[in-house]
Amino acid sequence: MDLKFGVHVHNEGSVQKAIEQVQLAEELGYDSAWVGDSQLIMPEPYALLGACALKTKRITLGMGVSNVGTRHPTVVASGLAALSDLAPGRVTAVMGVGGSSHGSVGMRQDRLADFRVKFEVVARLLQGDGVSHNGRDMKLVWSDPEHTRQIRLYVHAAGPKGQFQAGEMGFPVELPLDAPELPFALERVKAGAVKAGRTDGKFEVCWWRSVSTSADSRAIKEHMAASVSMGIASRYRCFCKGAIREEELGVEMELARRVAEAYDPVEHATSNSRAARIVLEQPDEVWNELIKSSLIGTPEEVAKRIRDALATTAIGEIVISPRLSTKHMPVEAIIETFATKVRPLVLSGQNQKP
Repeated sequence: MDLKFGVHVHNEGSVQKAIEQVQLAEELGYDSAWVGDSQLIMPEPYALLGACALKTKRITLGMGVSNVGTRHPTVVASGLAALSDLAPGRVTAVMGVGGSSHGSVGMRQDRLADFRVKFEVVARLLQGDGVSHNGRDMKLVWSDPEHTRQIRLYVHAAGPKGQFQAGEMGFPVELPLDAPELPFALERVKAGAVKAGRTDGKFEVCWWRSVSTSADSRAIKEHMAASVSMGIASRYRCFCKGAIREEELGVEMELARRVAEAYDPVEHATSNSRAARIVLEQPDEVWNELIKSSLIGTPEEVAKRIRDALATTAIGEIVISPRLSTKHMPVEAIIETFATKVRPLVLSGQNQKP
């Protein structure tokens, strides 16, 4: 299977700009373009992707990471069906338990068991099946099953328990992890599959990572501080729940605690957030340790890290997330640099495999 590449478009304060970035991705040959789903931070994804469907011809249009908690599962299914009517065969979505979409409005994320039930309601409705949910028999009667059955749904599998459940569920998996974590995550996915009676060991994996690539290291640090801080905060929360060990934090405990306590869902991914500012204060030796496994650096460095990941994990698609533009690092430059410099280096390495 040929390796695919996608790009995740973040909110830049303009729906029109987001549409233009999706069009740029299509022009540069990306296979997919994705938009986020966090109602106070990003534009409404169904409206945005509907506009993108009418402004593009080839590229797959994805929503992620979305959820089935802030909207009823039937609303999610109907929204995806509407998109598939506009762009048959070009719609996909990653679903998870929720994050900033919930936290920014004071809602709790779905429990994994509840997420699974709701996700599977969406999946069955898109297959054209009837489903019983909340004591009611339901069916998506307005849409064309020939279109909705082509919608590809991914399970967002960020934490160990979510990875195991993703394997049980049997859907394609999206892994938002640094390269060294991928083999361990996939082992958990496979363990979940074995428990569910699937033993072929085959999974469709979409690898989703923040990316910043340039020869200007200062511009990269400014651009990626928010993303790095989000990763630290997430790992610290996992540590507090007993899901990972202290050595897996990647930073000193005190720094992890400070970043996690400063993280605010409303400031999600913004370069001037309090959590990002803490990261920016760190000396270069700490920063270099933080990004040693990330897709951050020169095109050659980023390509090498991707090739190293491909050597240990079967990945079907790589989705890059350039985050938000900063003063010295416009998102469009990252999208273009990755397409014209990183991607060829990755593919040339693939072609050289025995």
